[in-house]
Amino acid sequence: MQEWVRKHGFGDDKALLDYAYALSLHYGQAIGALACQMYEKTAAAQGVAVPTAEVADLPEYGEVARAVHGTMKQSQSKVPATVARLVKQVGADTTLKMQKETAHSLHGFHMETHAPFVLPWLPEAGSICQMRH
Repeated sequence: MQEWVRKHGFGDDKALLDYAYALSLHYGQAIGALACQMYEKTAAAQGVAVPTAEVADLPEYGEVARAVHGTMKQSQSKVPATVARLVKQVGADTTLKMQKETAHSLHGFHMETHAPFVLPWLPEAGSICQMRH
């Protein structure tokens, strides 16, 4: 994004938003896929069966536009960091999505077996722990 901004500047708003959106989709999908792989491999290493991982929702064009425009009101130089944040958010959202689905799918949830894998602060995990113990 920094290179694109250096080359094209901020004069063409549509081109800027189109590029930011394309980056958020391309790299969001990539980081989401990596989060899925990491989640499944971590579960397998711990001997926990989990649902097939799926990438969380990617940012929509309007979300990217609002983020970019909001950042530009404060500092145009921070637009690349904003797009990077949108990409990273897909990875975080994917991990949380899978943890939530895992917590819901663990019918035989045992605190000592699964707690290290399902985040202890995940509200659903806490509810399941209380119901099972």
